[in-house]
Amino acid sequence: MKSHFSDECLADLIRALTTTHTEDLESFSDQFGFVTSNGESKTKWDFIFADICRAAQKDGLKCLNMDRSPLWGFVGVLSEDETQLLLFFNEKTLRKITNHFDDNPIHYLNALLIRNKNVLGFEQQSLFRNPNMAEIQEKQNEIVRSLLGQYADKVDLVLTLSQTTSQGVPVSAQLELFDQQGHLVETTDMSKYIDADYLDNASINQGSGTTSTIPRLKNSVKQSSLSNRSKVPQKNAHHGDNTEKN
Repeated sequence: MKSHFSDECLADLIRALTTTHTEDLESFSDQFGFVTSNGESKTKWDFIFADICRAAQKDGLKCLNMDRSPLWGFVGVLSEDETQLLLFFNEKTLRKITNHFDDNPIHYLNALLIRNKNVLGFEQQSLFRNPNMAEIQEKQNEIVRSLLGQYADKVDLVLTLSQTTSQGVPVSAQLELFDQQGHLVETTDMSKYIDADYLDNASINQGSGTTSTIPRLKNSVKQSSLSNRSKVPQKNAHHGDNTEKN
C-alpha cells in the first residue's frame, strides 16, 4: 500500500500541523479581553486547520471541511487522485481513540477507517461478534457519506498524520496506517519536517530534566516508509468532553 502524497506535500502539511500559534492565541485573547483560556484548545485547532488547508491548496490538493457536530469540525486532505484521505491529530488523542476503538464505533475516525478494508492488519479476530454489528456498520457508512460527500465512493484508504508534543512544543510527527479495527499497521517518522526551532527548544527542555513524552512503539510494529513501500506487511497479532477532538 503506497502513500499518494509527495514528500514535499507531507512536509508542508507537517509544518502546518506542528505550528504552535502561541502568539496568535495570545493576540486573539487580548483582542477580546479574555480572562480565561477555556476555548484555547479548539481555537488553536482552528488556526492549525486553516494552515493545513492553505498548505494543501498550495500543493494543488483538495481540503475537505467536515462537520461532525455543531461544536466540532475538522479537515482532511485528499490525495491528487482523490483515493486517499489524510487526517490530523495530536498523537495522545489518536492513541486514546485507537486504544478504545470498540468503545465508540461511531467516532468519525472509526467510521472512516472502514475504507481501509484492503489493509491487512491483525489476523486474529474477536471471538465475540457484536450482535449490533450490522447496525453499527450501516451507521458508519452513513457517517462516511455525510463527511466525504461526493468523494465517499472514491476514497479507499485513510491515513493519519499526528504530532507528539512536550510542554506544548512538537517533538515528533508520524504518518500512520491503521486497519479497520484501529490496529496500527505501519508508521513512518516524519519529524525531520518539523521546524528546527521547535526541535531545538524541545531538546533544551528534555536536557533540563524534563521527561520525554515521545512514545516508544512496540517491536511488533514495523517501522517503514509509507511513501516508499508498495505493500502493507501482514501483522499477527476533539478534545476530552462530549465533542470529538484531535
